[in-house]
Amino acid sequence: MFEIILGCIVFVALITLIIIIYHNKYKSVIVKIEEAENNIGILLDKKLDLLKKCIAPIRRSLKDKTYMEDLEEFSKREMTSLELHNYLRKNYNKLFKTLDENEKLYKRKALVSVIDELNENEISLSASIKFYNDNVSINNKLVSTFPSNIIRIFFGYKSKDFYDNEKREVFEILKDK
Repeated sequence: MFEIILGCIVFVALITLIIIIYHNKYKSVIVKIEEAENNIGILLDKKLDLLKKCIAPIRRSLKDKTYMEDLEEFSKREMTSLELHNYLRKNYNKLFKTLDENEKLYKRKALVSVIDELNENEISLSASIKFYNDNVSINNKLVSTFPSNIIRIFFGYKSKDFYDNEKREVFEILKDK
């Protein structure tokens, strides 16, 4: 009888330990994801401001009063960070396409300094997105694999979206195996 009680105690202790370990893994990854989301939000706001700073000098040089008019009037509204990132990436690409087509714009010192700042911001943003995606990958793996998927049910953890489509595709390939 004593062995049965001791066995039950050991079994309950082992299950409790597993729950604690996986719960802590989830919490650790969630903290990292939230930290990355905050950094990405700050960098996206800065990117928006820098893109807006580029509009006036380009308009003056190109004599085009409608250049990036939608960006100038843009406000974040009810946009998620993912949607804002995609919107700003399109405008960033449009800016650099314009710069490539009009090399005279590189002679404007005010514009060049903003572009340098924009490039530095883009490097930091890419690093933050990589950090975010790496941790989302870990989170989504925990959500979909045993025994952490059982812990997910009890605590309500959910999978998260990636910033890059290629990272999502890699996860989907791994998930299918």
